[in-house]
Amino acid sequence: MASKLPHFASLVAIAVVLLIPPASGLAAGGGGIPSSSGEADSSKRIAAGHYRAGLRARDKALSYVSQAKKAEDDETARRLYGLARGQFEKAITSQRKAIKAAPDMYQAHSSLGYALRRIGRYQEAIASYDRALELEPTYGEAVEYRAEAYLQLGRLEDVQRAWGQLQNVPELAGQLMEAMERWVEKRRRNPGDIDPSRVEAFAGWVAEQSRAASGPTASASPRRW
Repeated sequence: MASKLPHFASLVAIAVVLLIPPASGLAAGGGGIPSSSGEADSSKRIAAGHYRAGLRARDKALSYVSQAKKAEDDETARRLYGLARGQFEKAITSQRKAIKAAPDMYQAHSSLGYALRRIGRYQEAIASYDRALELEPTYGEAVEYRAEAYLQLGRLEDVQRAWGQLQNVPELAGQLMEAMERWVEKRRRNPGDIDPSRVEAFAGWVAEQSRAASGPTASASPRRW
C-alpha cells in the first residue's frame, strides 16, 4: 500500500474488495491449524509457525476492515483499509513461507488464496485454491472461497458447479448463496464488462436455487462434506 492516502474513489474500490465478509462461524481462509506437536520433521514445524503467523495477520486485517466499516469519516476509513491491506499482504508472505517449507500443506495454500482474494488478486487466488484442492479434494472451504473469486471474474458456470459441490455442506452453501445474491445486486446496478442478459439469467438461476434450498423438499438432515 502506498504511503499516501488514496482518493475517495480509490477508497470505494478498496472497500468493495475488503468488505467482502468472511465465513460466518468458519475459519476465514483456512481450516484448523495443523498440529505441530510430536512432529519430527523440522520443515513441518517451520511451516506450521509461518501458517499461524499468516492467520494472525489475517485476523488483524479483518479487525481493521470491521473498524473501517464503522469509521465516522473518510480519512479514518482510508487509514484502516490501508492497514487491513498491509496485514493481508503480510499474511500472503507468511503463507508463502509456509508453503515453501511444506509444499503439501493444503491449509496454507487455501489461506494464501484467501488473502490474495481479499486484496483483489483473483487469478492468483484461484490458482492457490486449485492447489489446495489438488492436495485435499474434499476441502469444502476452498471450494466456496474459490467460487467467490470466480464470481468476481464473471466465471458464472464455474460458480454454478461449485454450488452443486456444496449442497451437502449447508453452512458453506449458505455463504456462497449470500455472495451470489450480493453479486447479482451489484451487477444489476453496474454490469461492467458482463452482458446484462447474463446477469439476469444468473439472477434467475440464483433465485431458483434459493427457493429450492429453503423449500419443503430441502433435506432435513443434510450431510457434511
